Amino acid sequence: GINAEYGKQWYQRRVRVDGQGMTEEQQQSVMLLTQFAQQQKEMAASILKIGMMCFEKCTTADKFGAKLDNKTESCFKNCAERYMDTQYFVANRLSEKQQ
Repeated sequence: GINAEYGKQWYQRRVRVDGQGMTEEQQQSVMLLTQFAQQQKEMAASILKIGMMCFEKCTTADKFGAKLDNKTESCFKNCAERYMDTQYFVANRLSEKQQ
């Protein structure tokens, strides 16, 4: 009846939350999905940070309009590339020091 269906739904939710009753493969899949979601979140935060930083560096109130001029667009591109190159360099250096 209704109580049996509620109990089944409760158990299914509990299994998803704490991993009990999941195979090792299912647990690994959940872990990988969680890591992937965290990486996406961090990437989105980095993109936002780069965009805001380069926006402040490359635009002024009098230049900001509906479309970027070539100079501003070039500034954005160079700013983002320098930031990414620096991040890559720092990550490699830290990785080398850990080894």
